[in-house]
Amino acid sequence: MSDFLSKARNWWWYNKLYVLIGLAAVAVLIYSFSPAQNVKKADYQVAVVTALPLPEKEYRAIEDYLSALGEDLNGDGEVSIHLKSYGVDLENPVPSGANENFQLVAGLDADLVGKVSGLFILDEPEVFQRVTNNVLAENFVPLQDGLVAGVRKDTSPAYTRLLDALSATK
Repeated sequence: MSDFLSKARNWWWYNKLYVLIGLAAVAVLIYSFSPAQNVKKADYQVAVVTALPLPEKEYRAIEDYLSALGEDLNGDGEVSIHLKSYGVDLENPVPSGANENFQLVAGLDADLVGKVSGLFILDEPEVFQRVTNNVLAENFVPLQDGLVAGVRKDTSPAYTRLLDALSATK
């Protein structure tokens, strides 16, 4: 038994570097083929803040419209928009017993604090500016159905170009 242990220790002494390099290579391969690596990052993050949630048809129409105006920022050959809809009444953000509304307000707050979205589509821009301490630049672009679009003051120039493209189509 001790002969086997001494042989194993001797083998490990001379081969441990090769074993560790092999394990590191396997870990890199697993990581590179994992689903987390294959997630496509959107070119634009857009938040839609309206008193009522958007219907799915309108949601898709906004995504398609913005995709046609935007530019490919991540180099994957297509313009992708990640649209997050916050159907929340900013004048009365948490009515009694409205847990879902509270979750939307918390999500919007996380979006604002984390600076996730660069473009905002709003139905009440004055209320939004008042509630968020004027986080958006003042150059709003009117859209259809009483909605307006605005960008964060501290956003990437790509969002400003997208807003300019929106403005040019009106």
